Amino acid sequence: MMENIDKLLSELKHLVELDNKRKEESRKRGENYNIFSVLKMESAEMETHSAFLASLLDPNGDHGVKNAFLEEFIRSMSMEDLDIDAANCTVSVEFYTGNGRLDILMADNTAHKAVIIENKIYAGDQEAQIKRYHDYAIANFKGGFRLFYLTLDGHCPSEKSLQGLPETAFTCISYRDNILPWLEQCAQIAFNKPVVRETINQYITLIRNLT
Repeated sequence: MMENIDKLLSELKHLVELDNKRKEESRKRGENYNIFSVLKMESAEMETHSAFLASLLDPNGDHGVKNAFLEEFIRSMSMEDLDIDAANCTVSVEFYTGNGRLDILMADNTAHKAVIIENKIYAGDQEAQIKRYHDYAIANFKGGFRLFYLTLDGHCPSEKSLQGLPETAFTCISYRDNILPWLEQCAQIAFNKPVVRETINQYITLIRNLT
């Protein structure tokens, strides 16, 4: 018994030493440097995450790829049936509805269609939040819409937020399983725009740490 315990402890010690060595090598190469962490913006839902995601999704953004990131988002979220015109979408952060604020709104106003993202990092749900946003979309986007509830791990909204709204009325997505793969595709799309590409890669590192 003691021999097995000693062997296990020795193996664990070896693994810890290897992990520490890997971390130190990463540090020396500068791979741990992350501007979001330096500025202590890791968990700021609106100022960091919603703002950054919206900046990529915006066809008129300074990233210079026009609607390519948004088109990839539509494809990766299987929204082709919504038939939203990505080139003519307007993207808003903290869009005020009169009864709450949508974290991210992508609106094709010509066709009266929209994609709405409620973004949660660590904040809890508000009273009837998803229900209110769904009701707003029903009233204002007659051409169709998608309502996403985005969290780090993909969990569902609370009943406090849903107020009886069925699960078919929205889609739960996660940074881990949905946003990360999309961001990796965005980095490839921006292969010839080094500032944009490396900023996305910095954000990818942040999301990997959070998830």
